[in-house]
Amino acid sequence: MPDGGSRCLLHPRAPEDHEARLVARQHRLAERQIAWHRQDRAALILVEGWDAAGKGGLIRRMTAELDPRFSKVGPINAPCAGERDAHWLQRFWRFIPERGDWAIFDRTSYGRVLVERIEGFARPEPWQRACRQIEATEHMRAEAGHADHHALPPHNRRGAGSPPRRPP
Repeated sequence: MPDGGSRCLLHPRAPEDHEARLVARQHRLAERQIAWHRQDRAALILVEGWDAAGKGGLIRRMTAELDPRFSKVGPINAPCAGERDAHWLQRFWRFIPERGDWAIFDRTSYGRVLVERIEGFARPEPWQRACRQIEATEHMRAEAGHADHHALPPHNRRGAGSPPRRPP
């Protein structure tokens, strides 16, 4: 470990060569970003997870070696007053990357639909309409040459940050 004490911040089962593997993956991701930029290809990386699941840490590690000229992180928070009057997907659209750039979202549009559906905040018609709108947006991005990549923090596999299971 470079600082001699960073191991204590890792998961107890983290491999001994964690730091070396992380750096190698960061460099590989940076190389891929440059290649995609040269090919004029855009990428949208979507990180989904429960609150406190490690999305922010994952994004920080992902972006550590990326060229900031060609990448941006789109923090998707609850809509502010002005955003409530606009189409709900507008919060996501403003971060759609230009050709050759990457954008990383810390939430996805699917999260809104899932919460509304699971928690019973919306009747079936509104969340089904939202799903159709998401699919149409993805189709338009694909036609424009964008690639969407979904990432889940490791904690989403029933670890820290996961909500408690409800009894059957």
